[in-house]
Amino acid sequence: MRLFSIRHALSVFVLVTGLALLSTTAFAGPNGPTKPSGVTPLGAIIGTLTVTGVQTIAPSDECSSVSVTVTGAVQGTVDDHGGLDDITFDLWDDGSLKASQTVSVPVGATRNIAVTLSFLGRYLTGAAGVGVYAGELGWSADPFYPTDVTGNCPMKCWISPESAKVGDYISIQVEIPAPAAPTVVRAYNGDVPIASMSDPDGDGIYSGTWRVPASPSLGWKTQFSVMAKEGSIVRWCPGFKLIPSVIE
Repeated sequence: MRLFSIRHALSVFVLVTGLALLSTTAFAGPNGPTKPSGVTPLGAIIGTLTVTGVQTIAPSDECSSVSVTVTGAVQGTVDDHGGLDDITFDLWDDGSLKASQTVSVPVGATRNIAVTLSFLGRYLTGAAGVGVYAGELGWSADPFYPTDVTGNCPMKCWISPESAKVGDYISIQVEIPAPAAPTVVRAYNGDVPIASMSDPDGDGIYSGTWRVPASPSLGWKTQFSVMAKEGSIVRWCPGFKLIPSVIE
């Protein structure tokens, strides 16, 4: 009778231990790492966490990207430092950590969160979708499938030379990757159009010429941009500057 009790006790111990180990690894998925056994989640989720996201597919993977956002409410439970509970969210793809962000929540308080994690390129297909993890919460969404959307590679614009004085001519150029085929490409100084641009050789680089005016009243020293219009789609390439070689 005593032998049976010992065997029964051992069986119960093994069963309970096995269930405990399963509970610590239950949030592991095909993209992220297996959570070490014996680690107990520390944070608390209030309600549910929601994951949304998109995979922007551009003509080149260099211009493609994946972005996911986790929203919901979490409660601080453990003092990691200064009365704050640090909760880290990770984005994984095929066993590779792609992005991470930590939010700090006062212990005993509840905080609404909106954590965005992203990386350049498209997710791999060795494992399904991507994996979103919060180890401190014992939570994951893996696999998560971002919604595919079509995107374009960003326009790149520049001028030559970058330094000029009154009366000089500058060349303005913008690269617009295929499959975009704008019908109107125009350079602006502030809100004023200064040059129509064209691509005579069809290489996706549009060029235009502008002469530096005598008056800087249009803000020509800093405010330049290029607009490309294709049907109802309008795209802008802002940010390049003309440095005056002689200040008038």
